[in-house]
Amino acid sequence: MERAALLLAVLSAGCAARPVRYVTVVPASAQAISLLGDTLWTLPIAPEEGQRRVRLLFQARDEAAARPHDANVQILLARRTADLGRFREAIGLYSEALAEHPTDLRIPRRRGELLLRIREFARAEDDLRHAARESLERPMAAEFNEIEDGDLLVGTTLQFRSLFYLGMTHYLRGAFGPGREMFREARRRAVGADDLAAASLWQFFSARRLGELDQAVALLNEVPSEDPMTAVLPEHRMLLAFRGDLRREDLLRNPLRPVGPDQVLYAYGLGFALLLLDRTGEAAMIFHAIRETPDWSALAYLAAEAELARLDVPSPDPPS
Repeated sequence: MERAALLLAVLSAGCAARPVRYVTVVPASAQAISLLGDTLWTLPIAPEEGQRRVRLLFQARDEAAARPHDANVQILLARRTADLGRFREAIGLYSEALAEHPTDLRIPRRRGELLLRIREFARAEDDLRHAARESLERPMAAEFNEIEDGDLLVGTTLQFRSLFYLGMTHYLRGAFGPGREMFREARRRAVGADDLAAASLWQFFSARRLGELDQAVALLNEVPSEDPMTAVLPEHRMLLAFRGDLRREDLLRNPLRPVGPDQVLYAYGLGFALLLLDRTGEAAMIFHAIRETPDWSALAYLAAEAELARLDVPSPDPPS
């Protein structure tokens, strides 16, 4: 009870974060402004995948027309809109749904995640703190995330996702202490290997940033050596690499040309390790390479961008 009361007190209070450079004026047709000041447009989607997502969006619109006041349908429509990279439109749909269903915590949780991905950290923190604070006083609520183009559903909970993304908001703002606490609490509410690996990795990053080597080592010692059959194999393998069970070459062939979400995460991990070794220039080159990949909404991309904003180093020449 005492720990729960302390957590609620933390969630109810604002947390000072190290500021990063951020421009708030977004062109009408853009999705976001990066932490380095460049404009981010809609996400590129492969033609065949785009056709599938458009079809699902049309289906969601038909359902919304038939049941315009159903919160489940409203959330589905916002999700399908976001799947096409139209984050601002999806955020607007969530806002409309929240006005009609103000006690449905799924809505601020999901809107907060999208606000995080478009770099509006203060608004994201407000939504996610509200969802986390209120949901911890309620029974566990199941959520399902679509993985691998929607062919696999992975179970999680509203409580876990609220705490995890709130932790990411703190981490990206440079508030590693509050971030570590949110990831710690998220780990306590993990319902499977996916949740546990994701929260463990970012808690590890936070602990190392805070100089808490003992906590970081303890986290690594809890990681099972066997690869779990889950959607977060990259996070699990990254933890094993930091423990020394895997070599960099087992994860990442060319850190200056990461391809795909797994490689982007591995590249961020390598850049992070170089920062710990005070090899700032090499780390910055890898973070810049990550920013050459297309998915600017990925958490590892966001983390690399935030590192560069804090380092304030010029962009290097493109790798040959």
